[in-house]
Amino acid sequence: AEIAINAARAVKVDVAGVDVVRDDYTGKLYIWEVNTAPAWGAVASDTGLIIEEEILKYIIETTNG
Repeated sequence: AEIAINAARAVKVDVAGVDVVRDDYTGKLYIWEVNTAPAWGAVASDTGLIIEEEILKYIIETTNG
């Protein structure tokens, strides 16, 4: 998760979908892209989270300190 967070911060985005790929040979992680308007379907099905609610929670937490 840290590599994805760092990638989003690097492009100054608070909420993003970050595509990370792993090199099968070396195990090294690479950022494929940072999406400011990703499709959240895969994340929702993989995690069971309601992504829109999680984004709203994050906005409320970061704006109300």
